[in-house]
Amino acid sequence: MPKFRFQLEPVLRQRLAVERQKQVALAGVERERLAIEARIQEGHERFAREREELRSILGPRDATISSGDPNPVSLRAASWQASASLAVLAETQRLTVALEKVNARLAAARRDLADAMTRRKAVELLKERRLEEFRAAQSRAENASLDELAVMRAGATGVLP
Repeated sequence: MPKFRFQLEPVLRQRLAVERQKQVALAGVERERLAIEARIQEGHERFAREREELRSILGPRDATISSGDPNPVSLRAASWQASASLAVLAETQRLTVALEKVNARLAAARRDLADAMTRRKAVELLKERRLEEFRAAQSRAENASLDELAVMRAGATGVLP
């Protein structure tokens, strides 16, 4: 019995390889996105800590500045703390812009992967159709052989009409 051979098997293997490459590329961009999101979250947390530090330096809101206050507000420390808060905020905003760019690359990588999957599936469908055709041809050939054997047996026993 002949064995099924798909002539486009190298094409299918190549398309599988391309699809794997696209999956790896997508995973790389996804890792980058997750890293940026983690850094943004860390920046938000740092900004909240910096604001709390600034509040503690400035003291209670209803406190009045008097010359006899034992803990006067250090304007220099408050200025440094405010600058640190703004630097964290600026870095978080820069990361947000970078995240938008990574999200665009992520969408493009997903489209590339979907295209590669579609191309691979098209060849797989063709392979399935060819396999069905091969099996149908094998079945027809087997049925023809069985019919021929039945006719030969009937001729050998002399049962022919």
